[in-house]
Order: sequence, then structure tokens, then C-alpha cells
Amino acid sequence: MYKKKFEIKEHSGAVFSLAKDENYIYSASADKFVTRWNPNTGEQDSFAIKCETSIYKINHLKNKSILVIGTSSGDIHIIDTKIKNEIKFIKYHKVPIFEIQFDEVDNRMYVGDADGNLSVWNTIDWSLLLNLPFECGKIRSILILKKLNKVIFGAQDGKIRVLNNTNFNQEFVFDAHVNGCLTLSYIEFKKNVLFSAGKDGNIKVWWLDGFKEVFVFPAHKESIYKLVVTKNTLISISRDKTSKVWDISNLDFLIKLDRKLGGHSHSVNDILLFEAYLITAGDDKRIIFWQPD
Repeated sequence: MYKKKFEIKEHSGAVFSLAKDENYIYSASADKFVTRWNPNTGEQDSFAIKCETSIYKINHLKNKSILVIGTSSGDIHIIDTKIKNEIKFIKYHKVPIFEIQFDEVDNRMYVGDADGNLSVWNTIDWSLLLNLPFECGKIRSILILKKLNKVIFGAQDGKIRVLNNTNFNQEFVFDAHVNGCLTLSYIEFKKNVLFSAGKDGNIKVWWLDGFKEVFVFPAHKESIYKLVVTKNTLISISRDKTSKVWDISNLDFLIKLDRKLGGHSHSVNDILLFEAYLITAGDDKRIIFWQPD
């Protein structure tokens, strides 16, 4: 299914977040650096950003040369990757930033922090549109569903909240995962389906029509930090040091990427799809590139 192609071991701290543009991979670490890599060779590019504190989340604005960095101090750095310079510094959040997502159609950026604040920003001039204080603990996953006009997010209180993407009214809130909902993913086949996972190690499946739980299964021994969907698979990464691949049609288990296959020795913190590659990053300071075999 997948085999290890190569790994990058240049960071001196845990790697918390990955991002990509059309040509490069970006990584953010506890060593306070954001670094750029050639995905074909694993070689480091000349682009590097040093922050004052650890970096928990980065994301790249699609079709633009903009990288957004969210730090453990709550600072947000807006970087133009072409000129390799900061174009905006936002000092608004007072606690760590754990999630950053973009709505490219409406030119918005959504930011979730450790206290349960969800802030919304205009990506044209980087002005604050509004702040929603949910007091729900860490917001770790934000999902924007344009076709349904919804913004969905999971939080430390274990709940999933659904907002209207026009007026930001809360339409649904429901319990999902004990001790925290950490990740959400979405696929549309036959019906609209939402996947969620959290600290309980379970993956749950919900119909978006009424947000009804239709299936749950134990997937990992510890917290699941992220879910990603491909055409044929659902992939999960966990604090239990493994990544697992599931058949998207029936959720049958396919393969586990672990130390036996050259995988991570500590928590797997983020995962990224780049062309045919599956890229994982973890507390062991490594970035691993997996390719289909």
C-alpha cells in the first residue's frame, strides 16, 4: 500500500504542523523554525522563518504566495513566500494557536485557539471580522463546507459545533468524543459524510443530514490527531506512534505505518498529501515521505 521513500531529520524539536504550496513542503517545529523542503529530494530550501516561540500550526493560502504561522504565544505571522518577508503581524490571541483554515471564496481566515476562541479574518487586508468566544477549550479542527454553507469545528470539550457560514449562528452542537474532538474530515459519496476522531481513539461517522451518528469503531490506542481522506482511503495518525490506512468504502483496515516499516518512534502529529506522497511528522523530530508501492 505504502512504503517509506525517505525522511528528513533536520529539525531539533518536535514537528507539529505541515503545509504545502504547488512546489514545496513547509514544516513547523518546537525549535521555533518554519522550514521549506523540496518534496522530490527532501533537500532544504533557502526559505526559513524563525519565531520567538514554538509553532503549533501553519497553513498555506491556496493559489497565493501566503503562509500563515500560528505560534504557542498566540502570535500570527503572515508571510509572503515569494519575497520571503513578513507582510503582517497579528497580536490578538493570548494563548496558543492550534488551527488555521481558509475560505478562499469569501476571503476569510478562521483561527482557533487554546481557550476556545474562534476568530475570523479578512484575507484581503487581514482585518478582524469577528471573534466568537465559545469557552470550549482547544479548537483543534475547523472544516469549511461551502456547498452546505457550514463551518464545523471540534474542541477539547468533546463537542462538534456547526455554524452557519453567512451569519455565524450556531445551528447544531452535539457530543462526539470523550475528553476532546481533535480532528474532522469530509467526503461526499451517496450521502454527505463527516468523519471525526479524538482523544478516545475512536473514529466516528456522521450523516450531515441532521448530524446523526451512524458508525463508530476503535481505531487507535491513544489520541487521534488527524484524519485525511483520499479517493479510496481514510488515513488516521495518532499519539500511539502509528498511522493507519482504512478502505473508504467499508472502513476495513488496510495497513499500519509503524516502526517496523521505518515509521515514527513517538507521536505522529500531522499528515499531508502531496501528489502521490503521504507525508507524516512527529515528536521524534522527523518528517517521513511515504509512497504507494
